[in-house]
Amino acid sequence: MRRCAVNDPEIVDYELYELADSTRFFPTYQAAPLTSKNALTRTPEIESVINLLAGKINHTRMRELNAAVSLDGGPVHSGCTKVFVRIRPG
Repeated sequence: MRRCAVNDPEIVDYELYELADSTRFFPTYQAAPLTSKNALTRTPEIESVINLLAGKINHTRMRELNAAVSLDGGPVHSGCTKVFVRIRPG
């Protein structure tokens, strides 16, 4: 038995089975983008780009992002680009 977070990339890598939480004991996964006021001051368009991601990063997608970095050994920006290209609007 192994305890994992719902977005842990090892779930797929180790072929683990994700149990349903029928009692809703654990909170649902909700991604929350973070940035600093300084970043928004320097680059205000960050806010609109971040807003495009609203509701598009669930625990499965976050697991993909984590795997691209921690399991595949790639740089963070490369892993993010692969996933975000698939979910961009339009």
